Amino acid sequence: MQNILKINGHYTRTIASLGATHGKHITIKADVPHYSNITMSKSDLEAFLKGHFMLSSSRRVFDITYYNKQVKEDLCILKLPINNVMQSFKEYKKGKCVSSSLSLNNWVFVSDFNSGYSPEDNIAFFRNEFYGATRVLTPETIRPTDIHGNTNTNTILSMRTYHKLLKVNGSYFPITGFLNSDGKSIFFSIENLPESPNISISWDDYYKVFMHRFRKPNGMRVDITRGAKQCEDAGGEHISHNNTSNWDNCTGWWKRQSTEQWDKANDWNSIITSANEVLADKWIVNAKTLVTETHTLVEPYLLAGNDKTITDLKNGVKDVESVYHSMDEDRKWIAENANSKTSEYDAERNNILQILEEIKSAFNTKCSADTVKGYWKYPAIKGLNYVRSICDQLPPRSTNNKGAFSCSAGETVAFYLGIIKVYEVMCGDKSNAPTITLIPSLP
Repeated sequence: MQNILKINGHYTRTIASLGATHGKHITIKADVPHYSNITMSKSDLEAFLKGHFMLSSSRRVFDITYYNKQVKEDLCILKLPINNVMQSFKEYKKGKCVSSSLSLNNWVFVSDFNSGYSPEDNIAFFRNEFYGATRVLTPETIRPTDIHGNTNTNTILSMRTYHKLLKVNGSYFPITGFLNSDGKSIFFSIENLPESPNISISWDDYYKVFMHRFRKPNGMRVDITRGAKQCEDAGGEHISHNNTSNWDNCTGWWKRQSTEQWDKANDWNSIITSANEVLADKWIVNAKTLVTETHTLVEPYLLAGNDKTITDLKNGVKDVESVYHSMDEDRKWIAENANSKTSEYDAERNNILQILEEIKSAFNTKCSADTVKGYWKYPAIKGLNYVRSICDQLPPRSTNNKGAFSCSAGETVAFYLGIIKVYEVMCGDKSNAPTITLIPSLP
């Protein structure tokens, strides 16, 4: 049928049916695009009824009258909400259309928002639960749609990928959504995030995901809301919801609002900072453990009269140096992502540095004490730089005016003129001190 409903100013095809009980009511249906304006005039309604129906009595023809004599020509100008829930075709009231009652729309109250971020695994999540928009907090069920827009009634865990929901560093990033098998909660997970991501999610994108990808079990579109109020006015009690922060139009909460939950769960900067600090705390604990283990490792080298050789001490120095430098990357990450924890981590890193200095000191003492004196003779060469292969931690040295140099048994000593190596000798023990002779003695 035509010529009864107008969508965006143009008549559209409609289907009308009489009620099964004595034809006492009529239902008019039309397919309506999103974001539409719907109008129906008084004259069009009367022409439609007179042109397509007749009385069941012998009189057949009929006139139309209204309970409210003040009905205007434009019965109601309706804006179809984003969720396809129309307002009722009732007369004007205070210059506005009277909304259908709460029980006739598609509201789903979303609450219990929470989110999290793991910098260690580069994973973030966002979740909430669904409730019916009634005075009592009762769980609500929703179902996903298939690729044809049909409602999937299977009560199994639904896993889907959503491409226009969550943004990372300003661009949409694919996110996986898990609708629980009972349809009463949903869990979104995003993986493979870049380091220190800037994550955001808007209410508009969240709203549209549920509008386009989910339905109530009876096939009705889902209209999610973060909060609602119960208002009272001259016309009686009615329920209104508002998905923004404007709550000044009526007084009295009928339900706790979840807007603050949404804001908190969506405050990714705080979430990431908090998660980074938790991870930094974990690394600080690990650093404390590392200090204890390193101290236990080094303690035998520092005891008086220990049997550690110079080679043992040198290997110990290398081990502690490796531990100290292994903390560099963690320290850099903490400074960039959890700066408030930097000083605490540095304290443990400095403890490792102190242990390193202690074992280096023990090593240098050993190198200075357990030495053999060798000589350059025939001729004695003064000021020749030399480097020891084991005790290389000591400052560079040179031969004295007698051509003497020091070394430890078993190490190699290399002699240099500038950067040119001129000679190399193996150091024996004290009974076999090295003597370098370039000019043989005369017979």
